[in-house]
Amino acid sequence: MILEVQSQASGKGLAVILRELARTTVVGAILIGTASGSAQAVALTPPPAPTAVQVTPGKSQATVSWTPGAVTSDSAGVTGYVATAILAGGAPGPTCSTPATQTSCTIAGIGGTIQVTVQATSDAGNSAVATSQQVLVTNQLPPASPVNVQARLGANPGEAVVTWRAGVAASDQSAPTYVLVTASPVNGQGPAGIPSCGYVDPSKTRCTLTQLAPNTRYTFTATAGSSSGESQPAPSGALTIPGWRVTTPIQAVLCSGSEFERAPVRSVRPTQVILDCDAYGPQYGAPLVRTIDGITWASWTRSRAIGQGVLHWPTAVPCTQGQPLNNCGIVVTDYPVTIRLQNPQPLNASRSRFTFTEVGVFPSSPGPAECQTSCWSVPPRVAYQ
Repeated sequence: MILEVQSQASGKGLAVILRELARTTVVGAILIGTASGSAQAVALTPPPAPTAVQVTPGKSQATVSWTPGAVTSDSAGVTGYVATAILAGGAPGPTCSTPATQTSCTIAGIGGTIQVTVQATSDAGNSAVATSQQVLVTNQLPPASPVNVQARLGANPGEAVVTWRAGVAASDQSAPTYVLVTASPVNGQGPAGIPSCGYVDPSKTRCTLTQLAPNTRYTFTATAGSSSGESQPAPSGALTIPGWRVTTPIQAVLCSGSEFERAPVRSVRPTQVILDCDAYGPQYGAPLVRTIDGITWASWTRSRAIGQGVLHWPTAVPCTQGQPLNNCGIVVTDYPVTIRLQNPQPLNASRSRFTFTEVGVFPSSPGPAECQTSCWSVPPRVAYQ
């Protein structure tokens, strides 16, 4: 709707006309003055829908939070928000509402699997509906938090062992169905991603986290969860993961228990180096052996060897029920690389096998996801017997 009022020859001034117009009802509009002495009322549209609707279940209730939508120049100002529980079968249930300055509220008196819709309100009407994911609301509170969470170094490089005790539940708290243990670098320092133990059986009170970054300080949290929600995370003290230290020589030519053991390398210096051989394919039990072969050595000293070779990087493709077996298995991708061995030492008089303490891999072009531009690896502790 657009209303335009211009000063007429009858002598009515613009100010008089605007006062008369103000006594009428113009909903969802704003007045715009023009250089010609006219005033124009421009209709506004409802505000945009909220985004990122999140629902946290509680005891027979759910707390809903959202992010306001981005208001445009022709959007009416938000006057508030209304959240509605959508019950099983799609019927609307209880609601909660807030003024425009708040972005969360709690819906009480609900149970079962629900979704929640949120709308912004204004003088020009309600926004479109924003809908949450489904959540289960029960008549119990989340489980009690674990207690006495402690962390210590594990037996292998990059490992930490986290222990805890189950919390004592109140009468209205649910029993945990899992415990989630996560590690976070102190002060946000460290590699991307948060290592975790995944979802631990609640009868267990310890787990071992792996692939933690060396020379990085971590804190660990244990959180108990159930269909009623998750407890408050229980923190441990901080623990520093030391740099990887190898105290004994590591055989790095062959993998014990793999097919490579039956075909030993018989060169003066190895033409094949094994990075690891402890992962297995999805259905055949085949080891995902990461190897570098075809190596030509440019330099070789007792402290470091440098050469060129081809990295063979296997990736497991999980099998899916009902799909042909040739759609799954192991896919191997080859990457030309520069290889660096730390402290290569012969194991036998013929110098056909060597040990080393660490290997650096530097792809000539972008490498696999775990080793895009460079990576260092401690090779298998037992690679040949």
